[in-house]
Amino acid sequence: MSCFDWSADRSYTDKNKHQNEQIDVDDALCFIGQNFYGIRFRNNYRLYEYLTYVDHNTENVYCHVRGVYMPRNMPMSFPRANVIIDRPPLWSKVPAGTAVLAPLGTDKSAQIRYAPVKVIEQKENDQLLVQPVCYMDAIPVGVEDGYVHEFIPDEYLTASSVRGSTLTAHMGRLWQTDPYKWCPDPDEAVPWLQVDMIRLYYICVIRVTGYTSSAYVTTFKLAVYHGGTFVWVLENGSAKVFQRITGADASEHLVNLVETPYRYVRFHPVTSNGAACMGVELYGYGELSGSGLLFPLREIRMTGSVCNLQTDCDRIAGAECARELGKPGTYSCSEKPPKWSRSVEQSNMCIHGDKQYPWEHAVSMDTSSIHGHKQYPWTQAVSMDTSSIHGDKQYPWTQAVSMETSSIHGHKQYPLGQAVSMKTCSIHEDMQYPWGHAVSMGTCSINGDMQYPWGHAVSMGKCSINGDMQYP
Repeated sequence: MSCFDWSADRSYTDKNKHQNEQIDVDDALCFIGQNFYGIRFRNNYRLYEYLTYVDHNTENVYCHVRGVYMPRNMPMSFPRANVIIDRPPLWSKVPAGTAVLAPLGTDKSAQIRYAPVKVIEQKENDQLLVQPVCYMDAIPVGVEDGYVHEFIPDEYLTASSVRGSTLTAHMGRLWQTDPYKWCPDPDEAVPWLQVDMIRLYYICVIRVTGYTSSAYVTTFKLAVYHGGTFVWVLENGSAKVFQRITGADASEHLVNLVETPYRYVRFHPVTSNGAACMGVELYGYGELSGSGLLFPLREIRMTGSVCNLQTDCDRIAGAECARELGKPGTYSCSEKPPKWSRSVEQSNMCIHGDKQYPWEHAVSMDTSSIHGHKQYPWTQAVSMDTSSIHGDKQYPWTQAVSMETSSIHGHKQYPLGQAVSMKTCSIHEDMQYPWGHAVSMGTCSINGDMQYPWGHAVSMGKCSINGDMQYP
């Protein structure tokens, strides 16, 4: 088999052009391409960098990082587990709850930055609704660290007041090169330090330092600008009070503000040791041009095996990705085994093997039956909204049905000789009777859920029965 030259911006639906090609797919070699994303850490935060492949061995992949200068003969080493192939996953591999990567913003070079997200729902037209997932190693927004995003200029850090000319708002950065921090006027009742991040960010983590061993914030609150006003970050319905460690060292706090992105954040000192001085940095995902979390599948990336991704195997009739090979991005295709034993839902139809059935239609196979996209053992009774199925038969929910050795009612199945009571009736084999009605069988009678020998007289609340007769 030969692999197609499939560029990143070509639609996955192009596979239809090759559905009828007759190609030998036995253990053929394909290569997805030379480009990857790689996970690396810088200053304790995680970066998803765009890579260009150079070489590999059994443990590592050697690549150049886009935007990072390095000699051509000295590529950066990435563990194989930290290399993500630049190709979208298969739709079947991203159900709700799956951890994937989505382009949640751009960096200062206008390059796309991927971030970890969780799939919330699969939508129409191959769209995925996702939610950001926060970790302590999220990327700094630029208050103190300007490696990924532009260093936030001094004028975007403001405060309600300052203590002196050297303790101003723009000094309120996590690790200032100058030995100062922001300190508010000691007479101010509700001081605050505000960070304007210039663009929108999902905020995962904040870090806060003090000034000296005798001047530092001990507790503080956090507010974000939303809906035209600043609102507190809450905990159990009240403004959360964050506890800092003592001294000038940094404390870190997972805030997980991912329901909506924010631009403005205020730090409100509550208590302090000496002057309420502080320096801050925020970490999260951005810069965002909008607040949408609905992405087309083609923009999603995924860690793990190449066979979880869209490959050329999927574009060949009767083929599937068989296994990942030694070189990153290489894989083999093999003949797809028949999936006759699997039932699949298709809008208002379901399919099994090469047959298609209405959604409400129960169908029997050799050893099982299906309804909708579910498949059940042949001997198992199953309830739907208004009916139950057994084998290839479908019955109203309230109808009792007899099989060779058992009877069913709703989604329950009972031995054939057993009388069973429901809310308003009882059943025996394929017959159903009012709850207060005595009925005779070959050698016994039943009333409600009780069964008695035919010659046995039995009293109920207001009557007695013998055989098929009932008396006051």
